Amino acid sequence: LPSDATLPFMPLHGFWIFDDDLVSVETVHTRVEARDPSEVALYLRVFDQLKAAALGGEAARELLTRAIEDWRRREDAPG
Repeated sequence: LPSDATLPFMPLHGFWIFDDDLVSVETVHTRVEARDPSEVALYLRVFDQLKAAALGGEAARELLTRAIEDWRRREDAPG
């Protein structure tokens, strides 16, 4: 996701979709596993919305290349 992407909402935590039966959610103090089909469907919809705001293909490659170059410049900067 580019830093200037317009998101449908602010994601407050990460999650991992393993398949149509399991989503793992990491919070500050614990991990939650969602197995209920309606809960898994919710995370699938959230993922689709975030994916729509993400870059792909050459645009994503260019974004990542710029980020790497910026990181390298910061590492090489004095101080």
